[in-house]
Amino acid sequence: MLRSLLKFVLLTRFSKALLAFIAFIFVYYVLAFSEFSAHNFYSARYLVVLFMIFLFVLSTLGGGIAILKSDRDFLFILPIPRRDLAVALYTAQLISMGLAVFFLLGYFYPFFPAAIRTSLLPLDIVAFSISITSLSIISFSLQFYRRLLLASFLSVWTASAMLGLRLSPAGIITGGEYLGSLSLVALAVTTTPLALKQLSSVELEFMRSLIRASSSDVKKQTDFAGLSPLRAIFSLNFFTVEFSGRMNTAGFGGGGYRSVRVRLVLLLPIMSLLAALYLLLMLKIGTFADVSFITAIASIYMIVFTLFMSLGVLGNERLWLGFTSVNPFAYLRYVVAARALSVASMFSPFAAADIVLSLLGVRGAINAALLVAVVLPCNFILVVLWSGYVSPVQIKEEGSMPSQFNLKQTLNVLPALVSIALASIVTVSLIFAVIISLVMLLSAFVTLTNKRVAEIIIRKMVDNGFV
Repeated sequence: MLRSLLKFVLLTRFSKALLAFIAFIFVYYVLAFSEFSAHNFYSARYLVVLFMIFLFVLSTLGGGIAILKSDRDFLFILPIPRRDLAVALYTAQLISMGLAVFFLLGYFYPFFPAAIRTSLLPLDIVAFSISITSLSIISFSLQFYRRLLLASFLSVWTASAMLGLRLSPAGIITGGEYLGSLSLVALAVTTTPLALKQLSSVELEFMRSLIRASSSDVKKQTDFAGLSPLRAIFSLNFFTVEFSGRMNTAGFGGGGYRSVRVRLVLLLPIMSLLAALYLLLMLKIGTFADVSFITAIASIYMIVFTLFMSLGVLGNERLWLGFTSVNPFAYLRYVVAARALSVASMFSPFAAADIVLSLLGVRGAINAALLVAVVLPCNFILVVLWSGYVSPVQIKEEGSMPSQFNLKQTLNVLPALVSIALASIVTVSLIFAVIISLVMLLSAFVTLTNKRVAEIIIRKMVDNGFV
């Protein structure tokens, strides 16, 4: 029973081509690990800690279970052992969520101490993957404030490794290899039974979460009366910033789609405060180290962060509403442009902070300012249009997967690789930064205003079942 159920669950969530690709990448990483050598790179410790915090926050605040609508209508009502169902769903979740740990920790592998690279790192990767997977399942049924508390606790606990606490998940990179591994194993052992218990009654937990989400009241309504179509589109898409809880790409999410909208006027003070802290931190670090590398890394993380915002832009659109009210080509152009300008406004405090750093003589800060102010919003436009061209997926309801994970969707990861490459080139020299900024600006403008591109994207949306 378990074998057949596991096969059914995996093949309904992942295409065979994608599973074969995952297996190939897994073998490649295992072979590549043996060829790496360690580097004495102090800044890598900060990056690993930030990466671990990011995944803890992603799994708790954006947690979900890989559930399809067919599961609710068919699978959950079958007389199958609840234990087998829990194991099958957990395995699918581990492939979906745990891949991010495996791939991204592998990126930092050369910077780990020699002892942990040779003996403990495989254990740490497995324990961290299991922990992230279990946390995404556990947080699925929690209310938002409880998920926020859990994410805050895990973030503080992980960050405490930089203050000397070795009994922390990030201790594996900050000098407490054995206590850090013990923390990850303990977290995995604690959370896994809770996740399996929740999956054994997944239908009840899912309905409880769905009812709680759908029963909340709308606190503030938006009035578009008296506005022209262009002003109405900008009013909604520029002044409101939407954060999506996950995207339909294996390795970067749990299962249920969640999103939250925040008014830009409320978000700007928070971003300004974070930019001020970033500025003070860079000035403090600059007294004993070159911060150009850190400013570049901060800019890269901003670009990667916008990817999670961009892949939900088209997914939340309804063709019967927006595309029939206004000329569809103009509507697509206005929505994407308004979202890009909103992103640029949201990160403008960081661009200002980089300009201040450059005036104070910090090398590479002006490059980072161009990256944030120009490359980032232009990259946002190109990523949105690319996702519509490759494999647009419409979000029809929160809580369940919008579609099966397939190999074609992995092409959505390409913009992340291109973005990181561009950011790395921008940090080389100011001339490169100016040239790339102009090229990105021209590319975004030409692509956004090209009617042929809009026709292809709209046709693909229709072909993929958008309503």
